[in-house]
Amino acid sequence: MSEAIRQEIMAACKSVVVKVGTNVLTGDDGRVDAALVGELAAQIAALRGRGLRVTVVSSGAIGTGLHVLGLSRRPEELPRLQACAAVGQAHLIQIFDDQLKPHGLHAAQILITRDDFEDRTRYLNIRNCINSLHELGAVPILNENDTVSVDEIRFGDNDIIAALVTNNLRANLLILLTSVEGLCRDAARRDVIDVVERLDAKVTGLADASRSSLGSGGMASKLQATGLVTEAGEAAVIACGRRKNVLVDLLEGKRVGTLFRPTPSKMTSRLGFISIL
Repeated sequence: MSEAIRQEIMAACKSVVVKVGTNVLTGDDGRVDAALVGELAAQIAALRGRGLRVTVVSSGAIGTGLHVLGLSRRPEELPRLQACAAVGQAHLIQIFDDQLKPHGLHAAQILITRDDFEDRTRYLNIRNCINSLHELGAVPILNENDTVSVDEIRFGDNDIIAALVTNNLRANLLILLTSVEGLCRDAARRDVIDVVERLDAKVTGLADASRSSLGSGGMASKLQATGLVTEAGEAAVIACGRRKNVLVDLLEGKRVGTLFRPTPSKMTSRLGFISIL
């Protein structure tokens, strides 16, 4: 039954937003795993070959900056976090570009803040820019502009940004790639929920407050992001980013991660903009 639901939803997908968390991108030493980025790039190319538009929201700038600057732990001071992001972002986008090039694709860097989604003109400019990049054979790689953001981590490790981008583009699916297999019923993280029909208090209560040493998000922010997308009438998935072929398998309707079904009615583009204010 669940596979039939998944296949129906995935068959209708034309545009996908993929959010990649810091702990997916980095190894135990905090260094960005270029090989893993290469695997993601190959999957993105495969999906584009099937006619899908794939937009990426990538965390990891601060974590990358920590490694480049030789820092052993994440700073607590906002200016130092911003400095790490400034250094790390350049290295991060270069890794994406290097891994996409063998597939004839380019990485396009877009840095955004909350203000960009609260101003109607900038809101539309984001969409127009991303659509043009897809037409030109580039893969949009978005990240919060931590170097100028006043309230660091206000988006919850890019989870909310990914949801806002999904609604902005009216994409059919948000995929949140993280370090766990999906939303779990147990603390040991073995009992993964297959399909969530409705994001209610019982479901959100399953989120724990744990965070990694490098990332800033948690399951709570991911559930908040899925809620923004499903309430707009689109689907969302939380899955393990280190699972082999995760993106391709998901879009083929295979049982991967936790699928959050959309509400029956789709939100219009105008209402989507108003709802974030």
